[in-house]
Amino acid sequence: MNKYDLSQYQFVKGTDFLVIIGKTSLLPWVDGVQYAMFDRQEPRLWLPCHAKPSISPILLAKAICHKFERELVLLWDQPKAVIPLERQWPLTKEFLEHAI
Repeated sequence: MNKYDLSQYQFVKGTDFLVIIGKTSLLPWVDGVQYAMFDRQEPRLWLPCHAKPSISPILLAKAICHKFERELVLLWDQPKAVIPLERQWPLTKEFLEHAI
């Protein structure tokens, strides 16, 4: 990512995942990487780009955010996970060198 302005990105990291967040127009398309975005009807709910919920995103977000006491979540499908997105950290070269 040397050619990218890392100040335009944030990240959320857990034990088994790394989510890099940035404007769609700034994210590089990489084969094998899975992408997610916020739902246009309900911005508190992020979903994989390949997934579409079978129920209203507004109702889904309300239920998930209430159950997990979160305001912003990524609902991942494979493996199934609810990833809180409230604590986003600035993406840095040092972090990438250490994390990857």
